[in-house]
Amino acid sequence: MRSRAEQHFGYVTGDLIRAVLSSGKWKGTWTGRISVRARGQHSLTTPVGRINVSH
Repeated sequence: MRSRAEQHFGYVTGDLIRAVLSSGKWKGTWTGRISVRARGQHSLTTPVGRINVSH
């Protein structure tokens, strides 16, 4: 059954966040709006495009 909680890992869809990625293709500091997922892999929308980030 799908949970209907408004928060996942302390984040709500639409929150403005800053993600610091230390390695990989998207290495760097990114700021944007987040779309939360119950499993912890969230989608960060930036001016460049979408980046998948973990909680």
